[in-house]
Amino acid sequence: MPSTIEIVLTEIEKIELKKAISSRISPVRVVTRAKAILLAGEGIPSYQIAQQLDNFSAHR
Repeated sequence: MPSTIEIVLTEIEKIELKKAISSRISPVRVVTRAKAILLAGEGIPSYQIAQQLDNFSAHR
């Protein structure tokens, strides 16, 4: 079974992560981590998060 990290985020945490992602001055590593945390919070398996982040970094 694929590895899934259980993360429970509050609405405020989700808002802060989304702000970091959309900020034009956030470092790329912060944006990548924020995306990973949000995806994990949605119950996405780790391998799919890695795939999505690989696709994200390839487009930057």
